[in-house]
Amino acid sequence: MNLKTLLCLFLCCSFLLSCKNNVTDPLKSLEEEKIHFLSLHLYPSTIRMVNIANDSSFFKATKNVKKAHYLQINLDTPEKTAVYEKWQKEQDFSDWEELISARMSGSLVSIYTPKENEDLYFASITSNGMANLIFLEGQVDLNQVTQIMQNGINLGPVTDFLNDKKETEKQREKMKSMRKQMDELEEEDSLQNENEIDSSENTEQAI
Repeated sequence: MNLKTLLCLFLCCSFLLSCKNNVTDPLKSLEEEKIHFLSLHLYPSTIRMVNIANDSSFFKATKNVKKAHYLQINLDTPEKTAVYEKWQKEQDFSDWEELISARMSGSLVSIYTPKENEDLYFASITSNGMANLIFLEGQVDLNQVTQIMQNGINLGPVTDFLNDKKETEKQREKMKSMRKQMDELEEEDSLQNENEIDSSENTEQAI
């Protein structure tokens, strides 16, 4: 085998490997839409920090994860829902293998991995107007993942923080609604005052 043939084989192998690994994070484009409630980019050290409560299932499931991108989206407005559904339609998982697609505890759970590449995973969990999406790089113990999905997970203060964040968001939405109602009332009062002034001026002119 001459040098030219070896070089051609090397280039072909390099091309095939690059095609195999050319899978980008599908959540990047969705994050740019800024409809998410929470976005986390996690690495091994931060994943360990998240597991403050030392949940054994969480540790076993994520101990070989190199990188994780997590998005949580409240589909509480038609605008957010429309953007999310448009993003879903744009995703092409034809070259991905569907590992799980089932309902668990009232949630629709789907997990995909690219064919011939078991180091990448995309998972979505949707229920009650909430979408939880995650893109993982690394090895994942799917048995532990399904157990977490069925039983839930307690991450101690992190869970408390997320719950507090949700309550804060609810309070913020309530305040927005109240401000909107107050603005509408002020506008109605202003129009009523203008009408009263016009009516008074017309009366004076008639006299």
